[in-house]
Amino acid sequence: MYAPILGIGGVLKVLNTDTSMAWIIGVAVVAILLVIIVLFSLAIPRFKKVQKLVDKLNLVTRESLVGMLVIRAFSNQKVEEKRFDETNIDLRKTNTFVNRIMSVMMPTMMLIMNMITILIVWVGSHNIDAGVMQVGDMMAFIQYSMQIIMSFLMLSMLSVILPRASVSASRIGEILSTDVAIKDSKETREFDEDKYGEL
Repeated sequence: MYAPILGIGGVLKVLNTDTSMAWIIGVAVVAILLVIIVLFSLAIPRFKKVQKLVDKLNLVTRESLVGMLVIRAFSNQKVEEKRFDETNIDLRKTNTFVNRIMSVMMPTMMLIMNMITILIVWVGSHNIDAGVMQVGDMMAFIQYSMQIIMSFLMLSMLSVILPRASVSASRIGEILSTDVAIKDSKETREFDEDKYGEL
């Protein structure tokens, strides 16, 4: 809730301050959106895969624990260890890939933020030199632009959590939508109170 309010407020203030440099905010927003779209197009399928691999790892572990006596009886420990290792390696590789993508996101956003600040100072200094703009307006513009960019950063952090949450929500939905296996009989008979049962 906080991020969109900050972003919209920042945009309105920027338009009131100086519209001649408003294109810089547009460049910043487009750059941030491009970074988010590229990163999440790579990350979201992997997030879904991570959830499935965690399920698979839990299944393999549970099967190994439940069938421990049978595994020992047939001297099958090495096969089960190999099976666990394969699942674990898949999960580790996928998690590593996702974490690397997410670790790239923050420095890229900071780079965009700093480049935008340099661009504002460069364009603003030319405007101040020409006498079109005052130093206070430029400083205000920098503050508002950082406010807008930070709101987009906050939204991107939220979108890191959303893919995993959506996968978990769909799994909960599957459980809730499953039909009940044991159903009550439609035609019930009343108990005959004249007869007594024996256990």
